[in-house]
Amino acid sequence: MKESPLRVVVVVSQFWPVIGGAEIQARRLASELLRQGLEVEVWTARLQRAWPRAETLDGLRVRRFGSPWLLGRLFLRRIERYYFMLATFVALLRRRRYYDVVHVHQVLGAAAVAALAGRLAGHPVVARISSTGSTSDLLVSGRVQRALARRFLTRVVAVSAQAAEDCRRWGYRTEQVVHIPNGVRVPDCVPGSGERAELEILYLGGLRRVKRVDLVVEAWMSAGCRGRLTIAGEGPEGDRLRRHAEPESPPVRF
Repeated sequence: MKESPLRVVVVVSQFWPVIGGAEIQARRLASELLRQGLEVEVWTARLQRAWPRAETLDGLRVRRFGSPWLLGRLFLRRIERYYFMLATFVALLRRRRYYDVVHVHQVLGAAAVAALAGRLAGHPVVARISSTGSTSDLLVSGRVQRALARRFLTRVVAVSAQAAEDCRRWGYRTEQVVHIPNGVRVPDCVPGSGERAELEILYLGGLRRVKRVDLVVEAWMSAGCRGRLTIAGEGPEGDRLRRHAEPESPPVRF
């Protein structure tokens, strides 16, 4: 007898057409799970009236939660977030027969309510920490949210050793924390070993120590490839990175 595919709900506070790190990662993860044969739904906030409550994007079923009287009102954005958390909590309980596991992007408010709903519904809930340092999920979330997530999350995915250390420092049990770096999809077709065009590599983001842009610069200089690395961004590490880039190495442009 053929087994039914695992049913996954991916929860992310913002999704397409919003474009950002968490949004892109959520879409790529959900698409990959779908490609591997799982049943996947994305649950997110409906922040604009023009956005449909439900749609299908690249085969992904997307559900949006939002109150009509809150949509587009910037001064009610905090209430809007709490509404999304409440709507997610209620939906996870009401639809508990239609999913097997919940994956939440960012260990913030949505992760806390999903963890509690998952415990009540009897389903595992996994959350992925999205940031470390001064912008860490564990630092910017509220005390009650941190307590609920720490108590009820089945697993926390740390994308770096620093993120894993942050989780343990904030009281997560060792067995709760799983270190899984961000995946990079490798092209199916790899160029041959003949003459290649010069490489053009772009880093676009903040120049902060936690981003470890220095590793990108070091890797580029060590590789000795023909081409150019472009660093586009601002931050306190900018001057140090410019000094670090050796003039005689492959070009690094800021």
